[in-house]
Parts: sequence; structure tokens; C-alpha cells
Amino acid sequence: MTNDTGQQPLEAAEFLTALDSSLPNALTACPGRTVHTLAAHVTGTYYEITRHVDNYMAGTPLQRTRTFDEREPEFRVLSAPDLMRAFEEGERRMRASLAELFDKEPDPVLLWTKRQAHATSFIKHQRDECAVHRWDLVGGDEISEKLLSQEELFMHVVNFIGPLPMTARGIATGAGFGAPLQARIRATGQPDLLVTVNRGQPSIAAVEPAGEALIEGDPAARLLFMWGRRATPFGRLLCHGTAEELSRVQWLLSGY
Repeated sequence: MTNDTGQQPLEAAEFLTALDSSLPNALTACPGRTVHTLAAHVTGTYYEITRHVDNYMAGTPLQRTRTFDEREPEFRVLSAPDLMRAFEEGERRMRASLAELFDKEPDPVLLWTKRQAHATSFIKHQRDECAVHRWDLVGGDEISEKLLSQEELFMHVVNFIGPLPMTARGIATGAGFGAPLQARIRATGQPDLLVTVNRGQPSIAAVEPAGEALIEGDPAARLLFMWGRRATPFGRLLCHGTAEELSRVQWLLSGY
């Protein structure tokens, strides 16, 4: 459930298991991240969410979310075992703070990354992060397929994360300019992802499947594509459009 604060989510538990079996200095599929710095990234977000929630409950809501480079250094310098403990403690504290908040307000809205965010989505946000970043650590396996195929994680990207920052890196490369683009990305058994961009303004939406999709494949491969990743084997996604359309969509959805 979105706001189930009672137990550690499966995605977090599986991320920890993958982390424990990985060398800290090994490269990952997340650009510029080793296993250790990727773990620091996820851990830092737990603590940043808790910082926002605790300040909101104290009546002093934060007006700015710290950047990755501001909130991650204290975790990057930890040893691998200490970082794992910090991850577990940060995840637990986030759930505890959210549980306390939900006892007071059923649907609180906080300022998060320059926008108003429903606090009930924070746990799901970290589930999404753990599922994708676990794949960054170990690649595709049965566990990744199970986690990344969840429709609720796809909908979370669309409704909570949104076009910015999901297309931020692509827009910075100029992929948002030129002729208007509208492309459907389809996954079996789930809504289509409709990606549009016009004069540098991107949008993403979940819509009923209709007509021909530019790209189609299985749900896990599509979710990874949305995050700028490429599931293996690569043939899991098929293109039915032009090379130019494919290139622009790939650049737009190149991570953040």
C-alpha cells in the first residue's frame, strides 16, 4: 500500500540484499555511480524525506530540498557495513515519521523539490527508487522482473515524479526542441505512456491503449526505459516508428 508504514517494503529489503552481495567499488548501471555511492544516494533520500516530514510536524516546514551533493557526502564517507546500517535506520525512521504524521493528517501535502507533494507517496517513491537501483546493482533477474513489473510503480513515475525531472537531462541536450513530438510507449496489460514535447515543454501521461505505439514491450522493460535504462535482452522492446522518433524519445527519457 502507498502509505503502509508498518513494515519494510520488499523493494528496500531486496535492495539491501543486493547491496550486501556487491563490491562497494564496483560500477553500476546508474551513470557515474559505484555500488557505494549509489547506496549513499538512496540512503540520503530517506533522511531528506524524514527531515521534511519532521520539520512539517514541528510547524517549521522546509522551503528547500537539499540537492544530492548536499545530502549524500555524510553517507559516502561511511564504511560499507556502516552505510548498510544507515540505510536500514534511515528507512525505518522515514516510516516512523510518516506514521506519526498520518495519525495527525490523512493526506498531508509538503513542499518537496520545488513542488507540492502528497506525503502518502513518499514510501512508494522509495520503493520505486529501490527497485530501479537494485537493477542497477545486479541487472535483470526474477526479483527485478517482479519488482519492476508493478503497475503502481509505473503510475508513480507518471503522477508523482512527472515530466520534470524525468526528462530533465534530455531537455538539457536539446531533445525537447524541433518539431512537436507525441509518442506512445506500450506495456502489455498496463496503460500506455504518452510522451509529448512541444517547444521545450515535456509532458507524460498514462492513457488507455489506442492505435499504434512507437515502442512496446513488457512492463519491466518499459519502466527501465522511462528511467533511461535498457533491459536485457535488448529485444524486449520493439520500435514501430522512425529512427528520428526513437532517438528523440530515448534522449528525452535519459534519466536525471
